[in-house]
Amino acid sequence: MTSSPESSDTPDGQVILFNDELTNYIEATNNATPAEKAEEYRTSLATPITKDCIDSGEYAELAASLIATPITDTQAASKALAGFDPAEIESSLTNELETLQQALPGPPVTVCIVIAGDDTAAFIAAQMNGVTGVTAGTGRVILLIDPATVSDEAVRYTLAHEYFHSWWTSHQSTMDRLRDRQRDRPRFHCRQPRLDNHRMGPHAASRPTDEHQIQITLTPR
Repeated sequence: MTSSPESSDTPDGQVILFNDELTNYIEATNNATPAEKAEEYRTSLATPITKDCIDSGEYAELAASLIATPITDTQAASKALAGFDPAEIESSLTNELETLQQALPGPPVTVCIVIAGDDTAAFIAAQMNGVTGVTAGTGRVILLIDPATVSDEAVRYTLAHEYFHSWWTSHQSTMDRLRDRQRDRPRFHCRQPRLDNHRMGPHAASRPTDEHQIQITLTPR
């Protein structure tokens, strides 16, 4: 069984939820072996998330690593789904996108909301106020959440953090030109702050290696 992700579109971007895809995965892997779960996870969740949120992004490989490990505790994932209000988080993030675009205009952003599972869920619940994120590139943000512990404030803050990564990435050609102009200036000019290359910090704790970790295929830019 396949379905299209739930989404809401605005001029500022869109918010996409993968609740139906997670439901399909849970139902399809009841009594499945780890290998079968890995294959179904790739089909039901990783592939649509990659297509809608990661492909062609400047940091696609980094983003893909965040969703590479299949969810094995489907009972916990099912419980997380039951406590999740998609309309509330969709409305909150749509409003936040509008606020961010007004404060720092940039390309429209697709925000993908994915319910975290297993060790990732435990980590973000204990250390990250129920949410962590990654920017796959210009206009592409993924937020992993633990519905039981996430707050509206935390999810909006995380979106603002990742939105800036997206904005920064979209302006790299301009920043490169500014850096080149600064390099060519005479030595007696006042020194300007150096524009270092942005370092993508660890968006989530390092996750344990899983023997059934899937290989995600990315579409070349």
